[in-house]
Amino acid sequence: MKFLTILIFAIFVSSCAHHHKDSKHHHHEKSIENQVAFKKQCAYSVSQNEYHTKGNEHFKLEHHGVVYYFSNKQNMYKFSNDLKKNIAKANKSWSTRLTR
Repeated sequence: MKFLTILIFAIFVSSCAHHHKDSKHHHHEKSIENQVAFKKQCAYSVSQNEYHTKGNEHFKLEHHGVVYYFSNKQNMYKFSNDLKKNIAKANKSWSTRLTR
């Protein structure tokens, strides 16, 4: 019986082994801090190729561990109406901002 208990424990422990050394990839780890998008610039403005509008701490939303800031409630609402599309649009805009 003792052998069976040890065997079950060993299987459980080895099932949690993970090939990534970085703890953020481990499925048991939760990130303490969320990633901030666009250096706290308004995400809606970034999606519209405008990079100088600052986000406000009162208008933010978190999606998949990323925090998006907005300059006002209306921009947050517009951005969240089609979140997937607007995130992709803002990410593309942000990544190409230095080449413009």
